[in-house]
Amino acid sequence: MLVGIAQGTLVRQPDEGAAAHLFQLLMPVQLVLIAWFAGSWLPNRPCSAALVLALQGMGFLAVLAIVYFRHL
Repeated sequence: MLVGIAQGTLVRQPDEGAAAHLFQLLMPVQLVLIAWFAGSWLPNRPCSAALVLALQGMGFLAVLAIVYFRHL
């Protein structure tokens, strides 16, 4: 936000639609669920939990990459 203010490019954007709003709501929820999973499964089954967490991390990065490259 500070960069947008400094560059003078902070203007009202058109509504992105329901899909974008759902994405913005579900990504933080996913982070909370991942943290809960890590807290409950890592102490009991560290190898299996680490594999699942690695897959979740790759999925999260893939979604962020899609959003980044779509807005280039």
